[in-house]
Amino acid sequence: MQNIRRALLSLMILSLVPSTFGQASGAVLNASVSLTPAQLQQLHSSPVQVVASPGPGQFINVLSFAVQYKAGSTPYTLPAGGNFSIAPKFVNGSAVAAVGLIDQSTNGIATSGEYPQATVSQSALENKPMSVQNDTGTEWNGGDGTVTITVYYTVVALQ
Repeated sequence: MQNIRRALLSLMILSLVPSTFGQASGAVLNASVSLTPAQLQQLHSSPVQVVASPGPGQFINVLSFAVQYKAGSTPYTLPAGGNFSIAPKFVNGSAVAAVGLIDQSTNGIATSGEYPQATVSQSALENKPMSVQNDTGTEWNGGDGTVTITVYYTVVALQ
């Protein structure tokens, strides 16, 4: 009987911990998108959504992302360089350089670290999707390889 009481008391204490010390952080989620040559050649003017809007009262916190390049027969020409940038539109995001990756004739992988520190208004992130974009003013051209982007993120509830 004593052991049962201890077990019940332990369960009660453990059930109070999240409400006492705050909720544990959300699960790490991931989403992937594969980009065709046509999408890569229009990635500045037509960003591609990777993660859908999380809903009112929430925002997406990007932890990192990976870019996998599957080379075709012709590498891309990058007139002004540029990066694969992951962010809501109009908010600076995490970036991976396209130079040295999609302008090559071999397969390649590039990764980003954590999302850069930024202070923005809540409305800039609340309920916004995450998209990938060529962050230069010039479209990439000429190539025929594909890219798969995988984003690792959490969804954060606003308080």
